[in-house]
Amino acid sequence: MEISNTELLEKLDLIEDGKLKRAGALCFYRKAEKVISGCYVKIGKFEGSDLLYQDKVRGSLLIIADRVIDLIYRKQRYPTTRKQEWRHTICTGGSEGSCV
Repeated sequence: MEISNTELLEKLDLIEDGKLKRAGALCFYRKAEKVISGCYVKIGKFEGSDLLYQDKVRGSLLIIADRVIDLIYRKQRYPTTRKQEWRHTICTGGSEGSCV
């Protein structure tokens, strides 16, 4: 089945009146923070209450998802030589974002 990009975006409800909605921009626009401020993911590693490292991932939601998975994999795959429990905190958004 062949479908144009515009038809696909319409079926996914990502465009309206020929313009990309915010959801579409977040999915595909590389500088999503220009559309929605605070569109990034922070990943931090804590030992007790001490922050050992923190990374901030920016881009479209598709890029962010890919980079976050890659970042967690790389940091878990090659941990420091000292044995420690790896616990990651992922925060979305700016100062009002939520963490898990």
